[in-house]
Amino acid sequence: MKTMRVKKALVAITTGLAFLWLAFPAANLARAQDGDIGNLGIPSGGSIQSGVGIVSGWKCTSNGLTARFDGGDELPVAYGTPRGDTLGLCADPEQQNTAFVLQWNYSNLTNGEHLVEILDGGEVWRSAIFRVQRVADARFLRGAENCTGLENFPGTGNTQLVEWQQASQSFVLVSECGSPAASSSLSSPQQSIPGSLENPGPGAKMSGIGIVSGWRCAGGEITARFNDGDPIEVAYGTPRGDTKGQCADPERVDNAYVLQWNYALLGDGEHTLRLYDDGVEFASSNFSVQTLGAPFVRDLSGDYLLRDFPEPGDDAVIEWQQGKQGFGVVL
Repeated sequence: MKTMRVKKALVAITTGLAFLWLAFPAANLARAQDGDIGNLGIPSGGSIQSGVGIVSGWKCTSNGLTARFDGGDELPVAYGTPRGDTLGLCADPEQQNTAFVLQWNYSNLTNGEHLVEILDGGEVWRSAIFRVQRVADARFLRGAENCTGLENFPGTGNTQLVEWQQASQSFVLVSECGSPAASSSLSSPQQSIPGSLENPGPGAKMSGIGIVSGWRCAGGEITARFNDGDPIEVAYGTPRGDTKGQCADPERVDNAYVLQWNYALLGDGEHTLRLYDDGVEFASSNFSVQTLGAPFVRDLSGDYLLRDFPEPGDDAVIEWQQGKQGFGVVL
């Protein structure tokens, strides 16, 4: 090895996000009864998952989607806003409000193989067996730091820096080392309605296919704008157990919002994200992006041993994962 809500949901609505969907192309699926047409894209069967991510895909119809891990409790899944690459695949050829998404910390699960099932109206619709690799066998690793140069990546003679990001619990591509100070997701809000924008945080470094995520009490229609561009709907209203007691209703936990996003679409350099609730801005973040020169790169590979991570004397192995357009912890 080399050194080194449930109101609306959206995975993406812009044509440019076709680059994101290339990883899980809908057009490859066979036609079937309309209630069965769709795909569970993440996690895919046999994949290795770690850190804060999503369960996502698309489906032509829904009688109420839920997700269940290893036969456990059913978790509500946000469903029903556009995904352009599914246009023409459903019984109504104009339908494209097919996306579903659930934010999920895969480290809530133990190391090893797991089963995820997507249920529609209480009946199993799709499933996948995947593997989880925790970092330091922790649900959420705090205080760790690592920035490593990966030799001969993305090509011979190249060295690509990767750096650990606490908020996403993952490694990202960077142009130089040095992370912003970590912030708590449940810190005191600077707004009348409690909540927090967690990914990307202020000063964060982002790369590949990731998420915009956080939580907000009593949210309306949440949208995101990158660099003052067009508004993009964000899925809102799925569970975040760690927000219990933070809202006016102390039992409320359906506060999460999440948008799957290919950060490479923005290009290298500094960018701004603004979040809106029924058109009123409630959060913003300035962050940087590092790409490999294209929105979606193919045919790369590489696994690297990281010494002294997450603590001195520990080792971890990261591996390039095309579907994520980034490195995942695999050992």
